[in-house]
Amino acid sequence: MYEYPNLPDSYWKFWGTEFSQGGVKYKSLKDPNKPRVWFFGDSFVQMPHKNIWHPLYNEFNVVHRGVGGTSVDAVYMQLLVCRHLIHPNDRVIIALSHVDREIGRDGIRLAPLFRNRGTSSNGWQEGYELEQVKQYKPPTATKEWNNYIDEEIYSKYIKTVRWDMSTTLRYMAVTSSIKNEIIPSLATNHVAVFNCFIVPIKELLQKYDVPYQTIKEITPELKPIWDFLCNIDRSNKTKRDDNLDADAQSRANVNNHVFESDVNRFWNYYKGTLEKLCLDQPLYK
Repeated sequence: MYEYPNLPDSYWKFWGTEFSQGGVKYKSLKDPNKPRVWFFGDSFVQMPHKNIWHPLYNEFNVVHRGVGGTSVDAVYMQLLVCRHLIHPNDRVIIALSHVDREIGRDGIRLAPLFRNRGTSSNGWQEGYELEQVKQYKPPTATKEWNNYIDEEIYSKYIKTVRWDMSTTLRYMAVTSSIKNEIIPSLATNHVAVFNCFIVPIKELLQKYDVPYQTIKEITPELKPIWDFLCNIDRSNKTKRDDNLDADAQSRANVNNHVFESDVNRFWNYYKGTLEKLCLDQPLYK
């Protein structure tokens, strides 16, 4: 018999990862005889009962979900807390988010948006300026949540402390630990890992004289979900036009950023990864 994970209320309040549906929070399992499924990540896994993740919701007990704007270091912390609560037959989905996202004070999610990023011929991140800091409401915040971070101070941090490799090195270290230490330590082998966005690590490492062989060893290929979804939009167009940007924007506002028409293509495209979850009735059969 399976039980709901014994995590303290402070965990759910800080990380905001407790699964709920229709405003009802689950503190018990739908079927205690079935294994559980854990979703770690951002908005791509925020709605486990919708579209691409619905087969998992039907077959298992959802006990953990993603939160929009979550950074890879936040996912790392969640895995450190939950790793010993994951049972041998549980399923785990890990969505690795954007390299630029960070954890701010009191659990706030920070995602600086850059203007003219990547347009400089001198380097990937040179010449950028901060357009704004996108702040995601922390689970414990009041209505005044936007005062948790001083934008002026954070802007100075972006311009004076942060540089093109600082967040990338941290991203590499965290994701490497997740893949090489956390995942092998889990009691279950049913783990699927996804990149959500393209992270131009190879180009940056080349810029700083890291040998090609080393780059090849430390940058395993993971197909980014967002790139795959946008390519679906692109394949439906005869040429690049403004409607592509409109399609991407519309995806930003739908569950898991996925349209219903994408579901079968998603499951077939990621078949090899999803097979690790060993579903009774996967969509790719």
